[in-house]
Amino acid sequence: MAALGKIRSKGVLLICIISLGLFAFIAEEAFRSCESSSNEHRQQVGEVLGEKINVTDFQKMVDEYTEVIKMQQG
Repeated sequence: MAALGKIRSKGVLLICIISLGLFAFIAEEAFRSCESSSNEHRQQVGEVLGEKINVTDFQKMVDEYTEVIKMQQG
């Protein structure tokens, strides 16, 4: 009970700290999404034989492979 009393007495401070943390998280994501120069680099998931592969190409290949496996196994 004493612990709950301490938490309640410092409630405003806790709310401020949590709000600041959430704001920092959202601001960081907004800042990252606004960067256009590194956006292409972030979309890259790997490189095979010197050819860069982005997320959409990789997902397309995974989907095609999944369909092939479904056809083979019936």
